[in-house]
Amino acid sequence: MNIRNIVPEQIERERLLPLREKIAGLSEMKSEEQFFLNGIVRAVKPKKSLELGVAAGGGSAIILNAIRDIDGATLHSVDYSERWYKDHRKRSGFVVGERFPDLYEKWNLYTGGVAARFCNDIGGGVDFCLIDTAHALPGEVLDFLMVCPLLREGAVVVLHDLCLHTWPRNRLRNEYASSLLFNALDDPKITIRAVDPPMLFPNIGAVRIEKHATEADYIDDLLRFLTFPWKYVPLPEEADEILRHFSKHYRSDQAEFLRRIFSFQRENDATRLKRRLNGIERFVRSTLVKPLRSLFERKSRDAG
Repeated sequence: MNIRNIVPEQIERERLLPLREKIAGLSEMKSEEQFFLNGIVRAVKPKKSLELGVAAGGGSAIILNAIRDIDGATLHSVDYSERWYKDHRKRSGFVVGERFPDLYEKWNLYTGGVAARFCNDIGGGVDFCLIDTAHALPGEVLDFLMVCPLLREGAVVVLHDLCLHTWPRNRLRNEYASSLLFNALDDPKITIRAVDPPMLFPNIGAVRIEKHATEADYIDDLLRFLTFPWKYVPLPEEADEILRHFSKHYRSDQAEFLRRIFSFQRENDATRLKRRLNGIERFVRSTLVKPLRSLFERKSRDAG
């Protein structure tokens, strides 16, 4: 399939229509983005799909519906959180079980850890992958590196939220991990043609991995991206899981480089925390301690 010759959002739109009311308000994607995801899955017709970032499960439902008539097709979905980030009373992916129980038999859900923890269970041969996770570094860059060894040659990877950093008033200016990853991948790619407000630029795209991704030149570029400031740092035990996984699938120098990055980012995170605590201490001293001291000194003088 030549990915550049298709317009995913125009492919089998009618297939998605019955789902849209049931996932209204529960999908992380806007209208045309949902059609893009549905269409690209219908074009690829994957046997083994992988999804990183589940949330309520709106995207999971779209993929499962798109593969429902493909014999032996399965979807493996991974979310770091066991609970939906918008309502912790609900489990990640609850939409599928509650609203699409007929799609459940094709679905394997993994929650409560980084993707590297589940890669052995998922296995290789993945021919379609949706990545829609944290958006701020390390985010999608690190997530892609974790699942990259599972992708077969010719696999199609869809990335969502490519342009969150252009959101009006710059509210999400640091959420550019998806964009970095998408632009670094030098394989054939396409983006959605329609733009849903308030986005100013295409916010979802697809890349066809031409050769085994772990051997691509852009792996070193992605590792260098991880030297930029991180919004969050995985726990030490999670970093260990990632590094063990990395050492099995990448060159030793690349694994060592990632180990140094984790060490560097942990030190940076500790420094930021110390500065933040010092700032809080200065605030408390200036707004509470000094005024109270002045008050007590004044009362002491008055009493004398």
